Amino acid sequence: MNRRDFLKKAAQLGAVSFVGASVPTFLLTACDSKGNSHSTPQALPPPAKNPFADGDTEILIRTFLGNETRRFYGKGTPKGLNVINKFYLDCGRTIVGTTTKHWCGAGWTGQPTIIKEKDNLNLVIGAYDHNLRRIDVNSFKEVWKYKNDDVMKGSSSVYIDETAPFDDRVVVLQGSRLGKGKVVYSDNLVPSLRAVSFRTGKELWKLNVPRTECYSRDNDSSPIYLGNGMLFNAVESGFGMFMSSKVSDKSLIDGIEQPKIFGKVKLYNTEDVAAHGNNIVVEASPARLDDMIYIASGAGHIYGIDINKMEVVFDFFTGTDIDGTTVISKDGKVYCALEKQYVPGQGGILKLNPLKPAIDSVEWFFPTKNANVADWQGGVIGTCSLNDDYNPDGEFPRLFATLAIDGNLYVGSQDVVTGEKVNDTLMKNQYDTPVLAAKAYIGASISTPIFTEGNKIVAPTYNGLYLYQLIFEKANNSKEKLPVNAKGDKFKVKLEKLAHFNEKTSFEATPVVWDGLIYQCCRDGYLYQLG
Repeated sequence: MNRRDFLKKAAQLGAVSFVGASVPTFLLTACDSKGNSHSTPQALPPPAKNPFADGDTEILIRTFLGNETRRFYGKGTPKGLNVINKFYLDCGRTIVGTTTKHWCGAGWTGQPTIIKEKDNLNLVIGAYDHNLRRIDVNSFKEVWKYKNDDVMKGSSSVYIDETAPFDDRVVVLQGSRLGKGKVVYSDNLVPSLRAVSFRTGKELWKLNVPRTECYSRDNDSSPIYLGNGMLFNAVESGFGMFMSSKVSDKSLIDGIEQPKIFGKVKLYNTEDVAAHGNNIVVEASPARLDDMIYIASGAGHIYGIDINKMEVVFDFFTGTDIDGTTVISKDGKVYCALEKQYVPGQGGILKLNPLKPAIDSVEWFFPTKNANVADWQGGVIGTCSLNDDYNPDGEFPRLFATLAIDGNLYVGSQDVVTGEKVNDTLMKNQYDTPVLAAKAYIGASISTPIFTEGNKIVAPTYNGLYLYQLIFEKANNSKEKLPVNAKGDKFKVKLEKLAHFNEKTSFEATPVVWDGLIYQCCRDGYLYQLG
């Protein structure tokens, strides 16, 4: 019996009366052998502790796409895309192949985490000038910055280590490229993941990314805190690593303080190395469903990893490169974005039922058009978004949204399929395909759109940042296949453009919303606060 049921039952029996509005105490009444009643004050069990709070600090957005399901994008309804504040993140140099690049601002995936301390909001963001920063939202000024060896890609993750000293208890994890002068195929140390104190900005440890057949030793993935003293992080060289979340478990290895490793799983097969020309990079972030982790690999696999066994127990092979992060829906399905590379078919969005064997797990596939943009051939580079947390009562249809290389913002039904079949990436199987609810051509993008309260979508592209309103019209008399809500009502869905910001500027990073304000990094060098 839980606490609420206990109190309800006890009240019915007349055994409970509250002592003071703010004191969790009740009076337990009993009778002695003579029938006289006696009341003894008893303390109620304390409320469940928030594992993401410590004293006056609370982590609100704790990792890429909010939490371990990768479908929480913040709170509040944006009113527009007007600049309220901006912070210059500066520029930095990095080496791609043998070429030195000059990059500004923050790019893929580049979503700030949000932490509240003493009622003040703080953003944590890693940028292309090689710095990780904590920014006070009230003043929009830097609290501290931590200098890294290379540009910081990906998004930070933040968790609480209750066993650490006060200053080190709120831990920021941030990945980066491998570092100036480092060589992938060498015995060099390549510490591409760092742990930094949120409260002080001081380094706590570094993780050396192991050398494999892969041509990268970066760390773009955003780790997740699993509880029970454990983290999970994916490194680009093709491993998923179970690590201790306790700062005190670090030890001096190869001359640097490194975290304790409990175990690791290989996220590619030997035959993938030749098939992908050593591009077996794991750039995606892990998502959690109960005691399972789901993660996409650039080797073409969507893996399911048993947390307790620390081993792969689910392996769906697509053949294509995958950069997008797996997303877990409220009904326990796995959504994954697929690029078009190394395969004859198209990229797009794949929906899997993880309760079935991997080979039988596909519920539908939504292909996007092939398009040559830079080095990309089509498909989806970013991540699929779901409106599950912004449609809590099921009043509107359950939708997904994605931005594609072909230049379209697609919005589709999670549940209703067209009745037609489409080819898979390998052109070997045919699957159901979902109803397309709405689309808008807004230019190529590798970013991730987000749903917000008020049925809006924020969409970053290489053609600026867009704000759209979703408009729902009931259409129960329609004979068309249409998205439906929880009651079975059919809806037509339209996209109304509300605003377009910096239309000649590139946005690769993912936005986040808090209290109706949008925080968005841009390749022009700035972090913007918009509303």
